[in-house]
Amino acid sequence: MMASCVLDRHVYKAWGSLIDQHLGRKMRHHLTELLHNVTAVDNAIKPSYLLDFGIKASSIHHFVEDLKRTGCVKTILNIYQMETDLLVINPRCIQVLQQCSNFESLFFLTDVSSGLEKPQAIKQKLLFKELSQSIKLLPISLHNIAMFDLDVTNMNLTTMFGILLGYPFTYWFERESEDNCLSMISLRCLEVTRTIHIQKENESQLNPTESFNIFSFSVPEELFDHTAEYHLNQWFSQKKNIDSSLQLSSKTEILPKVAM
Repeated sequence: MMASCVLDRHVYKAWGSLIDQHLGRKMRHHLTELLHNVTAVDNAIKPSYLLDFGIKASSIHHFVEDLKRTGCVKTILNIYQMETDLLVINPRCIQVLQQCSNFESLFFLTDVSSGLEKPQAIKQKLLFKELSQSIKLLPISLHNIAMFDLDVTNMNLTTMFGILLGYPFTYWFERESEDNCLSMISLRCLEVTRTIHIQKENESQLNPTESFNIFSFSVPEELFDHTAEYHLNQWFSQKKNIDSSLQLSSKTEILPKVAM
């Protein structure tokens, strides 16, 4: 098991400067979120990070280039543009997904189509095969920080985002409607929090810590059986082997409407 992340104070300051330079000073208050999530992608804790700040793709591209140039990240990262959404991805994680021969073992997929009375677990191998083929078609660059504008016409974005973000549970629905059958359904809501220790310039001082949520997903409570719980524990154990600071929390919620 690897120790939790310890960040040099100078690197922490460099992150702030690069955010100011490429994303604008108003984005500085998102420093903690960006730092935790992009470094989680860098360290292969998660395959990708979805940015929903309305930032230009070119600005993110230059930002990631300078993160690598200054040593703020160690890995060659890529950027996916999917309509108005941007993801910073670890291409080696995507490559592992592309090479997986047992795709259905990685994800607990739930059908939440609006025509259903209640959510149903998906077991059809054909659907998993189709999703696997979609992942195999994704472009990656292992040697350059590249940006790819993806054609999402035939994608179920909810499912694709769930897979790319590395969730162990993800939703699928018939694309004829954006509605779903999760209204007033009891959901097991799960979060994973990561803690980073920031080194002080004065070694006699205690290192401050910052914690932030890097995974947030849910699964219908009715489907969270022993098999699903085992799947979750296996997934989290793999993440914990990368960063020992990770903490998993769980709560049950019932919402009048769930947006995909």
